[in-house]
Amino acid sequence: MFANKARLVGQRGVASVSVVRTGVLLAALGATAYSRIVGQRVIANPSEPVSDGTTPTADTDPAVAKAQRQLDLLQWVVPALTGVMLILSALQGEQQRPTSVARGVVDCIVGN
Repeated sequence: MFANKARLVGQRGVASVSVVRTGVLLAALGATAYSRIVGQRVIANPSEPVSDGTTPTADTDPAVAKAQRQLDLLQWVVPALTGVMLILSALQGEQQRPTSVARGVVDCIVGN
């Protein structure tokens, strides 16, 4: 990021994409960490009757069942956030093309 400091300031759109990408990165890291915490709740009760790691049965303890439902959601959230990170990385790669840099700097100077 520090190597592109001038581009962050001078090229329109670069700073906002960088801020959004940082936010998505933090969300992905948080979701991953939370997924581990919730997963520990499920595996801490190995004798609980479950259908699979994310599907409780009627006999599953309510706390474990809640953790399983959370894991069911998180198994989709983490890859979705990772996909958004890939898209934003590709966008930033396109913003580094010389023509994009030149156009962004000119637009910023002209005020368009």
